[in-house]
Amino acid sequence: MHSLRNVSKGMMAALVLSVVIAFTISLIPSVQFSQLQPDFPVFKHISQSTLSEENLVDFISSTPTQLLIKKVIWKEETLAIDFLIDKNHRVETNDMYRDLYTVTKKGFVQTKNVKKILLRVFVNNMDTLFMSVAADKKDILKNPTMELEESMTYKEFLEKHFRTNYGNAIKPD
Repeated sequence: MHSLRNVSKGMMAALVLSVVIAFTISLIPSVQFSQLQPDFPVFKHISQSTLSEENLVDFISSTPTQLLIKKVIWKEETLAIDFLIDKNHRVETNDMYRDLYTVTKKGFVQTKNVKKILLRVFVNNMDTLFMSVAADKKDILKNPTMELEESMTYKEFLEKHFRTNYGNAIKPD
């Protein structure tokens, strides 16, 4: 009986010690978290950057595209990009429109100073203009975040909000 009592005391001590350790450990993350980070909103506001010659390469390279980028010009609040589709690099049509939409959205939504975007897609070593998009930031005043309407395709968005041309309608520089 005496040994049973010692076992019971030992088990009780182990249980109490386990509860104290678990409680102490559970407090550590909340104390550290509350000291390091204040409350933050779930939908974080994306701060707009200012596009310049110094950060142009970072801006373009941080935008993944299926289209090959051949030329980029930043001048007087206008971003102009020439893309190429060649026979060795096939791109699905929807991917092309998604790329054009994504570049335009990033230029207008994530920067303060991009007022116009001119995009051209060439085929066959830059000798044939497939299509172009001329976008002005004024064109999205009613939809400044450039959200797609329900069941709207990238192509439909581009054609609805911006000037799009197909074929050699615009002469290359």
